[in-house]
Amino acid sequence: MSTEQPPEASSADPRTRGRARRRDRRPAHAAASTGLLEGIAHHSVRRPLLTLAASVLAVLTLVCGVIVWSPQPMSTGGYDASGTESARAESELTGQPGRASPGLLLHARADGPIDSPQARADGLALTRRVTGETGVVRADAYWTTGAATLRSRDGRAALVTVRLAGDEAEQTRTAARLVPRLTGQRGSLEVTAAGWAWARGQGAEQGARDLAVAEAVVAPVTLVILVVAFGSALAAMFPLLIGGLTVAGTWATLHLLNQVMEVSAYSLNIATALGFGFAVDYALLIVTRYREERGRGLPGPAAVVAAAGTAGRSVTVSAGVVVLAFCAVWVMPFPWLRSMALAGVAVVVLSALCSVVVLPALLALFGGRLRHRAATTSPGWRRIALWATRRPWVAGVGCAVLLAGLVWPVTHARWGFADERSLPAHSEVRRTAETIRTGFPTEPDRELLVVFAGAPGTGAVDRYARSVAALPGVTHVTAPTGRYEDGERLPPPTGAHTGTGTDTGAGAGTGDTGAGGAPVSLTVSTRYAGQSQAAEDLVHRVRGLPAPGEHWVGGTPARHVDAKDALKRRAPLAGLLIAVTTFLLLFRYTRSVLIPLKTLALAALSLSACLGAMVYVFQDGHLRWLVGDFTATGWLDMTVPPLLCAVAFALTIDYEVFLLARIKEHYTAHGDHVAAVVAGIARTGRLVSVAALVFAVAMAGLATSGVVTLKIIGVGLALAVLVDATLIRGVLVPAFMRLTGDANWWAPAFARRRAPVRHPARQEDHDMAGP
Repeated sequence: MSTEQPPEASSADPRTRGRARRRDRRPAHAAASTGLLEGIAHHSVRRPLLTLAASVLAVLTLVCGVIVWSPQPMSTGGYDASGTESARAESELTGQPGRASPGLLLHARADGPIDSPQARADGLALTRRVTGETGVVRADAYWTTGAATLRSRDGRAALVTVRLAGDEAEQTRTAARLVPRLTGQRGSLEVTAAGWAWARGQGAEQGARDLAVAEAVVAPVTLVILVVAFGSALAAMFPLLIGGLTVAGTWATLHLLNQVMEVSAYSLNIATALGFGFAVDYALLIVTRYREERGRGLPGPAAVVAAAGTAGRSVTVSAGVVVLAFCAVWVMPFPWLRSMALAGVAVVVLSALCSVVVLPALLALFGGRLRHRAATTSPGWRRIALWATRRPWVAGVGCAVLLAGLVWPVTHARWGFADERSLPAHSEVRRTAETIRTGFPTEPDRELLVVFAGAPGTGAVDRYARSVAALPGVTHVTAPTGRYEDGERLPPPTGAHTGTGTDTGAGAGTGDTGAGGAPVSLTVSTRYAGQSQAAEDLVHRVRGLPAPGEHWVGGTPARHVDAKDALKRRAPLAGLLIAVTTFLLLFRYTRSVLIPLKTLALAALSLSACLGAMVYVFQDGHLRWLVGDFTATGWLDMTVPPLLCAVAFALTIDYEVFLLARIKEHYTAHGDHVAAVVAGIARTGRLVSVAALVFAVAMAGLATSGVVTLKIIGVGLALAVLVDATLIRGVLVPAFMRLTGDANWWAPAFARRRAPVRHPARQEDHDMAGP
């Protein structure tokens, strides 16, 4: 910078002369700090130790605060759709949010007949103990009700169904507290536990164990990949440190948010995997650009600011698109999905902040020790890009056919909910649930509840119960007026215990029609599995029957029907929000109409291929040797695809922004469209490949989980990023952009403002692209 005194400095005003002297003393890189990102980088470069200390202290304060505060455990609920008819039925019956069906099932097995005097005495003692526990609303057992459905077919086991107080999360915590007290050897009975509340608690514990294993494996493997990619252990440490800081900050943030809202325990698994993935992606991009700027001859501080102005801008645009994609998931009616979206937003925001604030400080302190590297190209990716642009129809059609093969299984996809079979085969809760499913006449998850808003008369209830019992698939109906089969009321069996109002304690009636102000309700036992198409059809038939007054139909089959309907209603809205916001953001970034549309179309193809592969593997039960053993239930958990699609879409846009930044930079400098496409892919091919490999390794921590839900997410996202980084970015994008030519850069007149290029592509970049 010139040392000649500026004209305004000749003023007699001392303040004016002081400002001029301070301006003259600014480092050279500060003069270019005209943007927000450059300004942030400039501040980090000038005060690197202060920036690092403040950032690390902030994260440590959050983490220590969470540890010392000892917050409440995270939720294991949130899988039921809110605001549905089934949710209303169960809340009206219990007087509070949450399921009315038994959250806990105790399986008691005797060495001899379950009706023996000793077994009966021990069973009654167990039932009394359960009833006296805090958090138990009602406990019904074979020995207190005489219900045949609670007695095993071999006559050696019986069930105690336990309805718990509170919402899903509270019932899960209660089950976790009660099961250790109630299971084991109880006199002549060997007691084990099942039920949805206990299964969810066990799933969360399994997820926590898997998280510890994943953290121990992912970090070292990621370090090795980065060392090989950078050729420098020091350069490889930068993305890893940013990833660690991001994961720690997200962990603390989620625990703090759990104090004011429901946050799923599985969000920690997702946050860890995404934290390493996104933070390493962003840091990798900025460090690579920094080394290129140093290779061009810029001094260290100026290179940091230049990297922030180019790669940093790509990071912020990518993070913005990702955040918008996660925010769209909030329209879904499942609290579990919303908490996952919250985890995703926290991860991405912290990843971007650490990359544009902390990473420049690290580069200012240690970047001088890195080997400078001029911008390099990948010969392999350059050859692929040249082939795709010279034969765009062959490349594009061939790649599209290959992806269509992955999409095909979506045509026979079936959607349901995860049950105990999503846990490892050795899990006790799973073994007990399978014993109940195969050894007892009926299952609690096959029952429907009908709850009336008012108090219809005895005659009206009797007529309605007869009509429900006459429906095909209904085994019997239990009502305040009696028990019904095949459309007829049965006489009470001699010696039966009455007054429970239900065979299984699923929350049915009070023994009369509305006595004591309690709502009138019926329990409808069916022969259909809770998630079968036959059960879904039966729900619609029950809801279509004329009834004596306003009523709601709930129970497990009804919850599944309502959840599917809610997902079908909300999914198009979520997709529309993602598409519109992504289009607008990419339109502003590229000043193009066609490129955002192309990005959305290719993203949809990539997501469909990912879903098709998940159907083929996890629904149809293929490739267990590759992804690890699991039980195929014949459907996919319907709460997983929205999250899977949101994250995969975010990653697709992430890599697209990296590529577009290079293509646009070259095109703006030289105006040669084909050369810009080839140069962009050649420059970013290796970077995107390494980023995708690192993310796939991070997802492997989820893919090895014993919980099938986490395994699906891990395998699905790993496949999505690898397909996107190779077939989509390397073949389809250059083929498409070659066919559409200069139309890629068309925009309306109001949007044709030429964006400034702070670091134009060099002539050798243009020459490298080839003819």
